[in-house]
Amino acid sequence: MPPNVESPAAELHTTADTLSQSAESLARAIEVMSGDRESIDWDGIEARLAEPGQNLTGLRHMLTCGTAALTHLFMNGAPAGRLVRDRARLVDLIVRPHGAGTSRRDYPEPH
Repeated sequence: MPPNVESPAAELHTTADTLSQSAESLARAIEVMSGDRESIDWDGIEARLAEPGQNLTGLRHMLTCGTAALTHLFMNGAPAGRLVRDRARLVDLIVRPHGAGTSRRDYPEPH
């Protein structure tokens, strides 16, 4: 095989990795999903975002959990239109109240 060309097996391995979720990713998804794992628990996300002392790490974590949940829903056949709307809602919940008129200084990293 010529140099710098991946083998077909390597390509399949990469595709398989992309189409599966790690146990860590699934654990993150579960943090923000409804009990039946069929949807995102929007009330739960809003409650967690409203907790006092929110910092940049916490906001990133919520975004990561939401992204993992959307990936889980996609892999289980959720309609694309719903996933696009849910992604927009997730970003809006995190960015609007926590991003408008603030700077990184307002959300310091924990020490």
